[in-house]
Amino acid sequence: MTEPLSRTEITKDAVQHTVEAGAETVANVSMIVATAVRDIASALGSFATEVFEISDAARKARAEGTFDDD
Repeated sequence: MTEPLSRTEITKDAVQHTVEAGAETVANVSMIVATAVRDIASALGSFATEVFEISDAARKARAEGTFDDD
């Protein structure tokens, strides 16, 4: 037959499970934020590359005089 758990042991188990759940939630949210920051940095880097390429193409077009003046 099993012994009944003491009030202290029940409280300890409840606190332990609460802390574990909190730690897991913090870890999950941290991973979400880290992934979002990485994705944003990647998107901004791609945008900057496009801007540099457009600027370079415009500079070359001006130098060659191959643009229409509307």
